[in-house]
Amino acid sequence: MTFCRVALPVRIYELRTGRLVTDTRVEIGGTSCPSVIYGDGTTKMYVTPSDSQVQAVFRPLISP
Repeated sequence: MTFCRVALPVRIYELRTGRLVTDTRVEIGGTSCPSVIYGDGTTKMYVTPSDSQVQAVFRPLISP
């Protein structure tokens, strides 16, 4: 069983001009492990990040 980080594309635009400022990707980790997993051992599952983990990933993009 592979637990994958959640990867999200992020584009940041300047409000006044609409100019693209940043085109990047953020990856969010997590510490989720279900109590019961059914599969053959090759299944990929994505982690479930907490609210604080999501905020920590986006915070540097909002207030650099």
